[in-house]
Order: sequence, then C-alpha cells, then structure tokens
Amino acid sequence: MLVALLTQRAAAQLPVVPGYTVEVYATVTDPLRMAFDPSGVMFVGRDASCSGGGNSTAVKIHRIPAGGGVATEYGLATIVDPDAVVVDVNGVFGVAGGVLVGGIISNVSGGKISRIAPDQTVAALFGPTTAFHNPTEIVIEPSGRLLFTNAANPGTSQNGLYQSVGGVPSLLAATTPQLAALDVDSTGRIFAGDLNGSIQVFSSAGALLNAAFAQSTRFAIGSLGAAAEHVYAIDAQHKLQRINMAGVATEIGTGFASASDMEFGPDGALYVAEFSLDRILRITPAWTTYCTAGTSTSGCVPVIVASGVPSLSATSGFTISVAHLEAQRAGLIFYGVSGRTASPWGPGSASYLCVKSPTQRLPAQNSGGPSGSCEGSMSNDWLAFIAGSSTVLGEPFSVGDIIDTQCWYRDPAAAKTTSLSGALEFILVP
Repeated sequence: MLVALLTQRAAAQLPVVPGYTVEVYATVTDPLRMAFDPSGVMFVGRDASCSGGGNSTAVKIHRIPAGGGVATEYGLATIVDPDAVVVDVNGVFGVAGGVLVGGIISNVSGGKISRIAPDQTVAALFGPTTAFHNPTEIVIEPSGRLLFTNAANPGTSQNGLYQSVGGVPSLLAATTPQLAALDVDSTGRIFAGDLNGSIQVFSSAGALLNAAFAQSTRFAIGSLGAAAEHVYAIDAQHKLQRINMAGVATEIGTGFASASDMEFGPDGALYVAEFSLDRILRITPAWTTYCTAGTSTSGCVPVIVASGVPSLSATSGFTISVAHLEAQRAGLIFYGVSGRTASPWGPGSASYLCVKSPTQRLPAQNSGGPSGSCEGSMSNDWLAFIAGSSTVLGEPFSVGDIIDTQCWYRDPAAAKTTSLSGALEFILVP
C-alpha cells in the first residue's frame, strides 16, 4: 500500500495554467497551511492523517529555505495538530520572527495556539481553551492584529472569526458554518472560506459585507503579476479562478484536486500546498526569452524582460522592458504573431532578426541615460497599446495566441546603422 501511494505521488502530473509556469517548489510530508517570513523562508503546517497518524497527532511543522529545497522539521518539540501557521514578524506576540501554530487539542480541551521562537523552543501562547476549538488559518495584519478562523466543536465555542491584539483572543464575527480559510485584502476587508464552499467577506470591524462572494474554500489574495489585486481560488471542479474584487471569476487553470492551501510569497508568486501529494507548487507568469542579443558597437548587450500578466481581460499591466541599451538612442519595440525566426540582420551585423514578419511597431522612443553608457532603456505596456487600437497586427486576439517581441535601436557605427536586442515570447491568457 505504501509503495503504491509513493508511486502515485511520484507520477502525479502538474496542474495546467496556460501562460504561467507551474513547478514543484518543494517536497514535504503532509503539507497543510503555509506562511512566509520576509526573506522568503516558508513554514508549513501539518496534519499527520495522510502519513499514518491522525488529525490530532503531535508532530513538528516543516521549514523550507527561501528559493525552495529540502524541507526540515522545525521546533524542538512536537505540537498537537499543528495545522495553521503564521510568522510574527514584529514580535507582537512576544518574539520577533516567532512562528505561531494553531490547532485542536481535543473536543474536551478545545484549541491551542503555540509559538515556536527562532531558537526553535516551543511554548504555549493561548490555550488549551474551549473559548476556541480549532484555529484553521491564522493571519497577522500589518497593524499587528491577529485574526484566525475557528472551526468550533458544538457546545464549546462559536464558529467564526477571532481576533487578538496581544491579549486573549475574542470573537470578532460569528458564522453558522465552520470556517476553513482566511485572507485580508489591501483595504482591510476580511475574506473567509466556509465549509459550505462559500467565501464570505467582512469589514475590518467584523460586519458581514457579502455572504457569498465566490465559491471556494481555498484561496489567496494578490496580483500574480497582474496590475490589480484579485482573489485566486480553487473551485469545486478543481479549477483555478482569478476573481476580481467585484466577484467576477475567470478560469485560468485546471487540475488542482489536491490543494490544501494557497499563499502569495514575498516574490509575488502563488504557492499551492497539495496535501495528498506531499508537495508545494509555485506558479509564476510565463514568458520566454530566445535568440542572441546583438552587441552594439559600444559594447552594450541589451536584455529584454517582461512584467505582469498578458491577460486579454485587462487593458494594461503587461510591460515589455529592454535594459542595457546604448544611451540616447532612438528605437522602438516591435512584435509579431507568426512565430520565431533567426535571420542575420545584415552583412557584418552582430544582431539577428528573431521575430517573423509581418511585424507591428510600438511607439518610437529614446533610450535615455548618460551619453556613451549602456544605461539606456525602453519599455511599453503591450496591453495598453493593443487596447488603444482595433487595427493593430493580430486583432482580434484570442487566448492562447503566441506573441514574439524584440527591440530595434539606432547604432550609427553598426551595419545598417541599427542593432537589435534578443527576443521575448509570451502567451495570451484569459
């Protein structure tokens, strides 16, 4: 049975999110909730029910170094049901950098929040207490207020949102269904997922604003490269949805059947814990560079990159940038929709034309920077450009279209008196 389970985990395919890169960030036993410190170190809560234990088995949480790698157990002592985790960056609850860990002790004893100090000593912070039963997710707001969702044992505590500003936690908002997920947006609104499958929205003071914002019990709030903040949620069909703050959802991915938590990291990537597969996934916007950049006659080697998400539902927010250009040169970025090529720019030129014709020019610009240096740069918001015209090359665009881009600039001493950067390719997403 164990061999079969391990084989299944090893063979598990990755979810599919067109236009984004999905990769295994770390392998870790029983991953439940995730939390980051500012440097990118990840702490992962645990439920041992998938590795031979039970929901209330005492185990240690895991620590994953910034950038991924080998997961190691964290804490000098085991903790009963260490599901929920959060990093107390500023030491509001006694120790800066401490990791707060929440879970159930028993139906009779109630719940508990422990603290693991940076030296890995473990101490009780709140409880055991029947004032709350089972903290399922914990958040510390920028103000220092601690929020957590409580899945109550009937007759001992109330389902809902709880808060603490350093003292004993108290009920902020009662709910009928148990709550299982929690996040806070940039305006201070509180989003909580209940076990009926709905995301409820509350004001910072706990007033219910929307009892059914969206359908999900696993979500995170962030931008994933987009210009605006969204709720990223996994629905009952295991699809990844990008939901704007008006509640309008767009499907962007599939195959998330094993997700137990979602969190944005300090790097802006979206992380997904897959409990039954013992792994953490990392999702980032995908674009690819290709083709060799020409070296200018002054020795400059341009670098082309992109930022944001090439989403057809947006009218801005995907910027193509070129750095290390010759300073004070006229130039422009252009794109094509017919694929790649690799043609010498001209006899004696160090550059290659990497975008197959026909091509569309974006507005001309000057690279700026100190004369004689390689500190010039150019950039364009590609989405804003195509939103401004219905007659540009490629219109009407469709999800899945592949776009190739490159930069052309004046280089008077070069062959053809011009040079080219390398190229960048991206895929249009919903």
